[in-house]
Amino acid sequence: MASDAAEFLNEVCERLTGQGKTSRDLAALKFDSEIEHFDVLVREKPHVKGYPALADILDELSHACAEHDVAVRQLRRIIFSEEEITLELVDVESEQQVNIIYPIGQRP
Repeated sequence: MASDAAEFLNEVCERLTGQGKTSRDLAALKFDSEIEHFDVLVREKPHVKGYPALADILDELSHACAEHDVAVRQLRRIIFSEEEITLELVDVESEQQVNIIYPIGQRP
């Protein structure tokens, strides 16, 4: 398994796309930091056409994790909303929650 969050998010992307999932299907990904497992929460209605591609989203989050030396055990959840993508983490002491937010309108 991956030792850092960036590597793990790349694996998550491969698994989800291999299952035919797209970002339009997703409401959230919830991570279990103890076993490098994640749960997929799907939406009843897909996100709108033109919603950023899953690979693009997870690639951007992966780069942010690499830049900030985020470990897999710090990952908590990724929320896929209409307006933004939110990556919820805890700091290295696993005490304080930290959010990395990417507004959808600012994506290429």
